[in-house]
Amino acid sequence: MADIEDLVSGEIKKGTNIQLNCGGPVMAVHSVEKNAGEPNGWVNCQWFAGKKLDSGRFPIESLDVVVLDRKSTRLNFS
Repeated sequence: MADIEDLVSGEIKKGTNIQLNCGGPVMAVHSVEKNAGEPNGWVNCQWFAGKKLDSGRFPIESLDVVVLDRKSTRLNFS
């Protein structure tokens, strides 16, 4: 099962489902930015707020990976 360490190591790619540690909507990774000298980096995300597509940029350490249970529409958080 994927975890936030996979984001840091570069194993999580565009389209991975994530959520802020403090809650909020499930978002999709659009891109991951890592600069030389930065231990973690930033994640550019997209999500829908109703019918509106929103986006934001968050530090990797502020995110959790979300695993969707495809057999039902319920969310399982890892």
